[in-house]
Amino acid sequence: MTESVRRHLPIIVVVSLVGIATSYFLLARVYADASHLDVGAFGTYIFLIPCAVMFVCSTIIMLTAHEIGRQLYLVVVGICLAAGIVCMVITSVWLMDDSIAAALLANSADDATVVPIINSPVLVLRDIAAFFVAPTVGSIVGAWLGSRMHPMEHDAKDGRRKAKKKR
Repeated sequence: MTESVRRHLPIIVVVSLVGIATSYFLLARVYADASHLDVGAFGTYIFLIPCAVMFVCSTIIMLTAHEIGRQLYLVVVGICLAAGIVCMVITSVWLMDDSIAAALLANSADDATVVPIINSPVLVLRDIAAFFVAPTVGSIVGAWLGSRMHPMEHDAKDGRRKAKKKR
């Protein structure tokens, strides 16, 4: 791990923990309101909440970084991917619960079906792709905003961007 990532690790940990807690509370709220949602709305919420949190967290992490490099990006995407897969498994378990499925189907159209995410290869691939795209876009936005807040310069020798020194 590079020195810049090690120095930035406390911020990465705090932002990641806040993001995980936020996702947990938002998804728990969706779970609690399952009796008022249909299958489509429930599926949309359990997909978009983790993606939105990943975007925001990766943006904040990159925004606060003073050196941007491949390793920082890989750490951010790795954390987001792991958290996203955990969310995917947990929400799939929820969809396997008969009481939740019955509540969702009661509010849905007659031809609606409840399919746990882990039982559908297409949904698994969609979610994993989204768990790569959301933090990548967030990292790009955060790096761009961060470069406006604290300008950086590219070091051609080692390929990393470093904060410009004030003269």
